[in-house]
Amino acid sequence: MNDVKDGHIRVVCGKNEKLKRKLQKEFEDNPRVEVLGYINNIDKLMDEADVFITKPGGISTTEAVNKILPMLFINILGACEDYNKQYFVDLGCAKTLDDIKDLSKECYNLLNNEEEYKEIMDNLKGLKKYNSAKIIFETMAE
Repeated sequence: MNDVKDGHIRVVCGKNEKLKRKLQKEFEDNPRVEVLGYINNIDKLMDEADVFITKPGGISTTEAVNKILPMLFINILGACEDYNKQYFVDLGCAKTLDDIKDLSKECYNLLNNEEEYKEIMDNLKGLKKYNSAKIIFETMAE
């Protein structure tokens, strides 16, 4: 885990060019914030990350589990992803917040609480399926 004081924030906007331009303008004078558009190497960014701030979508959460990357969920869409959110929170693999204003505080607290951070990492390790492709193939072949 990196020292939070030396933190670097990468924001991936995907194909949302309007959001990308807005955030680039807002953070143009802040060298600790990097705003990216669509990228095809999200796995590399996850390898470098200490925490993954995301909505609880199925693909992104699966990638985070495979990377053993603690997650902070922001509730943007509501009901359609509530099941994923609750599943990972109940397993102790993620934390959630409903008010975006609490995001920086929650992130700071998680990164500065070594015991809680390690507990989430251990829970993620227990959830990760190391032979997932084989398991899927064998299940489908039955």
